[in-house]
Amino acid sequence: MSRSTLSERAQRLNAAFHLLADGRSLNEAAEAMAEQHRISRRQAYRYLQEARHSSSPVAVAEPPGGTMTDVKKKSHGWFVLRSGATEHVPTNRTNSLAVDCSNPGSVPSQYAECCTGIVDKTVQERAWTSPIFYQPERLGVKKGRILFGSGSGADKLHLDLTIGRVPPELDVKTNGLTLTLRDDDVIYSAALPAGALTETVPGRGYRLNDPSGAIAGIRKARLRISRRGTARLIVDTIPVDLSHAQQSSHRIDTELASGAYDQRDSRIWESSPERLEAQL
Repeated sequence: MSRSTLSERAQRLNAAFHLLADGRSLNEAAEAMAEQHRISRRQAYRYLQEARHSSSPVAVAEPPGGTMTDVKKKSHGWFVLRSGATEHVPTNRTNSLAVDCSNPGSVPSQYAECCTGIVDKTVQERAWTSPIFYQPERLGVKKGRILFGSGSGADKLHLDLTIGRVPPELDVKTNGLTLTLRDDDVIYSAALPAGALTETVPGRGYRLNDPSGAIAGIRKARLRISRRGTARLIVDTIPVDLSHAQQSSHRIDTELASGAYDQRDSRIWESSPERLEAQL
C-alpha cells in the first residue's frame, strides 16, 4: 500500500472536518470517508479524530514541483532528486565529462549553466518522510472488549495487553499493578497490591484466580513474560459497573502502571449492539 501524499492527507482531513460539521455521527462519517476515499474504517477514524480537534479546514498544498519522492541513486554515491521535470546536475558529472569552463566554446550547451555561477557547486536536497517513534516497553491492546449487561453492575471487561519489553520497574511482587481505562471519564480502575498475583513460573509467570472478584471485580488475571522479555497481561472481570463508558465508537486510553513503569495505549473502540471492541 502506497503512502498518501500531503495533498491527499489534507483533502481527507478536510472531508472529515466537513462531515463532522454537518452533524454526522462518528460511525456515519467513518463509513462515508471509507467509501469516498477508498480507505479502511480504521484510517477513517484516525482522520476524524484529528479533525475533531481542528477549528477550520487545512490548506491543501504539495511541495514545489510535485511530490518529492522519486529519489534515484547515481554513480559515485551521488543522489539526484527529481522534482517535476527538473534534474540537478552534480559537479562530479561535469568533472567526469571534462567540462572546461575556461574555454566556453568547448562546453556542451546542456552544461553551459554549470559555468555561469547560477548553479551552485553543491546542492542540498530535501526529501519528505515521516518520523518513527519507538518505545521498547510500549503497551498495546491485542484484544479489548466491554460487554454491556441488562442492568446496573452487569457489565464485563476482557483485556489482552502486550508489553514490548518488560523493564525492571514492572515488578508485581514488589510494586503491584494498576490498570485504568478512561475516555472523558474513568471507565474502570483496578489496583492489584504487591503479591496479589501468585508467581507460577519463577520470574516469568504470575496468576490471580478469584471467582468473587474481590479486587475491582477481577476474576482472572495472567501475566506471562517470554524468554525474549516481552509480556502479555490478560484480565477478565465478573459483572461490574462500566456505565461510564460511552456506548458509541470513540477513543479509549488503557493505562498500566507498576512502580516507575507507566505506559498508555490510545485507540478507537468500535461500538456494536451491547458491546465495545478495541480496533487493531
